[in-house]
Amino acid sequence: MHTARVMLASLGLWACGVGRLEVSAEGASESERSLLTVPDEHPVPGVLYRRHVVDLGRGPRVFHTISADLADPRLSVKVTRPDEHYRTTSTFARESGAVAAVNGDFFDIGNTNWPAGLTIGDGVHWPGTEDSNGWRVFGCTGDKRCSVEPDDTYTPAGPPLVQAIGGHFIPTLSAGEVMSWDETDACGDYCTGDHPRTAVGLSADGRTLFLVVAEGRIAGTRGPSPREVGLMLRALGAWDGMMLDGGGSSTLAVNGERANRLPGNGAAERRVANHLALLFDPAGGFGVPPAERTGAGPTGSVSLLSAPGRFSPLASPVRLLDTRGGEPLLGGHRRSLDLAPALPPGATAFVGTLTAVDAEQQGFLSVVPAGAPHETSNVNFVPGRPVSSAVRVGLSGGAVELEAQVPTHVVLDAVGAFGPSGAGFEAGPPARTADSRGGPPLRPFEVRALPVGGPADALAVSLNVTVTQPALAGWLALFPCDAGGGGTSTVNFVAGEDRANASVARVRDGQVCVQSNVTTHVVLDVDGFFRPSGGHRFAPIAPTRVLDTRTGQGEWRHALRAGQVVALDLSRLAGLPTGASAVSLGVVAVEGSRPGHLSVRPCEAPALSSSLNFAGHDVVANQVTASFGPSRQVCVSATADVHLVIDAFGVFLP
Repeated sequence: MHTARVMLASLGLWACGVGRLEVSAEGASESERSLLTVPDEHPVPGVLYRRHVVDLGRGPRVFHTISADLADPRLSVKVTRPDEHYRTTSTFARESGAVAAVNGDFFDIGNTNWPAGLTIGDGVHWPGTEDSNGWRVFGCTGDKRCSVEPDDTYTPAGPPLVQAIGGHFIPTLSAGEVMSWDETDACGDYCTGDHPRTAVGLSADGRTLFLVVAEGRIAGTRGPSPREVGLMLRALGAWDGMMLDGGGSSTLAVNGERANRLPGNGAAERRVANHLALLFDPAGGFGVPPAERTGAGPTGSVSLLSAPGRFSPLASPVRLLDTRGGEPLLGGHRRSLDLAPALPPGATAFVGTLTAVDAEQQGFLSVVPAGAPHETSNVNFVPGRPVSSAVRVGLSGGAVELEAQVPTHVVLDAVGAFGPSGAGFEAGPPARTADSRGGPPLRPFEVRALPVGGPADALAVSLNVTVTQPALAGWLALFPCDAGGGGTSTVNFVAGEDRANASVARVRDGQVCVQSNVTTHVVLDVDGFFRPSGGHRFAPIAPTRVLDTRTGQGEWRHALRAGQVVALDLSRLAGLPTGASAVSLGVVAVEGSRPGHLSVRPCEAPALSSSLNFAGHDVVANQVTASFGPSRQVCVSATADVHLVIDAFGVFLP
């Protein structure tokens, strides 16, 4: 019989009382010999998968390992988002297209099934997963700078973590030193028992990622101790490492298929709270240069069109224009529309939804105060489908002007107006108040009341409405619960897509109502409230472009990388009044590398909600009320590589 050997000792793996780490096929069982004789595999370039059988003196251990070169622009790290929660590792790997994935954090199994440590997936910070017992954390920034940190209170001095997962308090491997917790009584059976294990490690320069899954509780093999996992990590070339969840949860999926045997050699794969995965893009999309600051500051300037006004919601949404009964708006032609009869007396700006319908070509649509230049866009559309965007636009003599780049039908709805009387705006960091994905979806034409929270005297709420997982193409309307939708719509969508739109709605008993013509889930993210006393007033400005990462116009150039945070320094915007607390922005996502969403928020706040959802290689616009703190900066991040175009339409003043 020939001898196959795994010579890990040649990598410098020695430990007192453990012995040299090598194994011979002689005397091994048939299943162990099959593991020994399988050659190294490269599932994709830059990724090495190996299966090892090693004998550390107490019987053979079976390790499955992944080594990945994070410097390769085709590779990137991914952690589970909340909407991908509680799947088997193999299912998660297939759904996310991962080349390799392992189970993640310890979790509250059988109860909440929520991870026990810090979790950030694609820039989305899972609420309530920080400060959990000081456990360790593995995390990566948007440009793949990864590290193993001592506890989950870690706050990086540079770019924030956009992928992070918690681990056990046992470090396993730290600065090249294998930890020896299993030689004490510190963790009992967890350290000394015959258990499957999962671990993650990094090389000293942080550019090579290692994933390890060890089998255990299987006849003929023994599960390694955490210390022995540390030995394996160091033998592979890791400098730092930590344990993830083990036992029946330990799973490695390679190209969507489970690689390891499970305890009992036949048990079903367990669903787990979260996962750690490697993604592969053969086009090298993970090597796109990240957006970088130009130093020029935002372009354009703030030029007030009227005195600041307070908000008055309409009793129910009102349709102002629908060209589908006649001729479409022709490309390059302008149409003036007098809104004064439909709005409160003295209105200086209106709030509503603009929809492009039945366009035959890709293009954009703009609405500006009558007589103003059309240098910005409000709706970006594609052929054959309706596309909506919120608008908050100043009036000139009570009128606005519409212009389309190419022929399209136009629908315009209003929900309220700013003028000499009404409610003031109190901005806040975006907060998610409703998400139907935790229960039944909205059924066709069902009217459902959803909570928005806020102060008891709130007259209206500013929020983002997201449709997700719709069964068919359709529309969703948002309206006060004591009034119907009035034949208007807030969001238009196609089957299966996530689509968001901003809106303002009158509040009744802390709730607003929604209705859709098809089965769908709906999510509400609130960014502020309008109150009868106090608050800030809205002043429309001449629409102005402040950023375009495609050309470098403004403060940043190049596409955002997934998870990268771009800070828009509004203090450098010429003419911005000293007392301004928020701005009304038109935000456009252009040519995303894959489906994802944008988060626009004060730089002092975490990314806990979405402001705009986009599909891959799409152009999507939305109106965003962006508040800011003392830094006077607004931060934008995305869950996929994407270009940004941002226009300013107004400011909020005391």
